[in-house]
Amino acid sequence: MNGVTVAICCYNSSARIAETLRHLSLQRLSENIPWEVLIIDNACTDDTVEVAHRAWQGVQPAPLRIVPEKIPGLMQARHCAMRESRYELVSFIDDDNWVAADWVERVWQRLQTDPDMAACGGQNAAATEVAAPFWFDRMAYAYAVGKQAESSSYVTPQRGFLWGAGLTIRKSAWYDLFGCGFTSKLSGRKGGQLTAGEDSELCLAFMSRGWKLFYDERLQLTHFIPKNRLTDRYINGLFQGFGRSETILMIYRANLDKTFKIKSVWWKNCISAFRLLLRFLIRSIFSPRIDRFVNRVYANYEWALVSQLFRERKAFDRLFQSITDFSGWCGRGK
Repeated sequence: MNGVTVAICCYNSSARIAETLRHLSLQRLSENIPWEVLIIDNACTDDTVEVAHRAWQGVQPAPLRIVPEKIPGLMQARHCAMRESRYELVSFIDDDNWVAADWVERVWQRLQTDPDMAACGGQNAAATEVAAPFWFDRMAYAYAVGKQAESSSYVTPQRGFLWGAGLTIRKSAWYDLFGCGFTSKLSGRKGGQLTAGEDSELCLAFMSRGWKLFYDERLQLTHFIPKNRLTDRYINGLFQGFGRSETILMIYRANLDKTFKIKSVWWKNCISAFRLLLRFLIRSIFSPRIDRFVNRVYANYEWALVSQLFRERKAFDRLFQSITDFSGWCGRGK
């Protein structure tokens, strides 16, 4: 049915979900838009479900449903949300995303403008539990914080993706993509593991299929970041996750954006990544403090990429061919 499902995929979210639901309950609609809140209990072992029920009692601007998904993994939880959602537009917000009061209306209006628009995303701000570290402004994009483009516009092949925090997806586009043979090779976070890249893979696959993505700067949310995610160790772990996923994403990008150069031979990609690793390490020695830190983080990214390429040595050619084949034949109407 035409309407909006706000889906929150939760893993042990009891400390965060109440505030997220409080902001969601403040929605103001100037027209009659059917909407609901759908919480996916993704193998939670705490009292997330009880806290969510208590937080929504007494406000209830829309129906709230909680559905269990016992198989851990963000992509698995999102499949569950798509199966269970009542409405065509499914807006995924994280358990620490505080959406603006016009969120539901804006995602509704944006996706009405173009039936070929598979997904839209917006501009995110940060609320930190403690003072942000000195490097945060330079690395904020890693937390899905900031602008995704200079102004509202369609996403170009050169960028190729939207952030997963606040990503709204057209349900028919989702089933069109998976119905044509797409299978996600990046599962997304599982529990506390810092895996990454599944949202980027999904967006790149949509674009390969011929769907459009749109960035709307008027779509705004605040990402609450607790102190344990503002450490040097965490940001390095985050970029290591990005590096591991890049072995898959770079193949999609090369097929979508012909200006993006990739080597079809495994060892050439290893050499390219290793050269960048050395470059960032050298820069980290002779740079000012903040540049030194940033270059070390980037070096961790390249090291993770090189390591993952070695782990996938035997599978790389097969991965390259399967993604290339998918990008070549899956366009709608072919």
